[in-house]
Amino acid sequence: MFRAVIRFICAVSICFAGGVSADPSSKFSLGAAYINGNSIYTGVGSTSRFMPSIAYENDKVKIDFREGVSYKFIDTQTFGMRAAIAPNFRPYKSADSTSLSGMDRKMTFDGVIMGSFDIVRGSTLKLKMAREVTNEFNGTLVDLAFSQFIPIGGQPVIVSLGSKNYDSKRAEYFFGVKPSEATGSRAAYAPGAAAITYLSVNTFFNITSNIGAFANITTNLLPSKIKDSPIVSKSSNTAAILGVAYNF
Repeated sequence: MFRAVIRFICAVSICFAGGVSADPSSKFSLGAAYINGNSIYTGVGSTSRFMPSIAYENDKVKIDFREGVSYKFIDTQTFGMRAAIAPNFRPYKSADSTSLSGMDRKMTFDGVIMGSFDIVRGSTLKLKMAREVTNEFNGTLVDLAFSQFIPIGGQPVIVSLGSKNYDSKRAEYFFGVKPSEATGSRAAYAPGAAAITYLSVNTFFNITSNIGAFANITTNLLPSKIKDSPIVSKSSNTAAILGVAYNF
């Protein structure tokens, strides 16, 4: 059940743990994050957990425990692009609830191209295009978001509004029921292509010159195509993260 929360968090494409640096020259960070959230899946409740935060970054390459490995091949004052191999954490386990019994989902990996464009100072348009490359479901995702930097009382706050657009293969894998998984109490269901709207709020601050703290809250709003699935019982989910990272 926790995996569903993790996957939604990672899909936002904002680095919560490794990307907060108290020292801009830092290349490596180590820390921990506390995550609390509710699952959209039937019979799976809220959960909380601590996770490690490990990241390395230089001018071109970034390696992150949850976001995978990426390479920046375009970097200008207003525009940047990266190519990455990123993990898709399992959305759930069959043992998480009786409604999911017999349904097997695996951890997979995406090939990703992502870019960001600074519209004006503090306003950024972000685009992420991903395709599953481990031959589990071969689906795609297009994530388009607008982020606004808002200083509140001297505290940096970043608000993002976006849409995660799943093709039919990806939507069926994460939210549907394959014909082979149908039972007397669980009908086969293919949601088709679907878009999830999300709102994310991030902030961070320095505790010392080497220690940074960060926080995020993200809410995902599900379309009717996903809500109508026999394994989905929520119309939205919210996850919150609090953490600290030591930058070397």
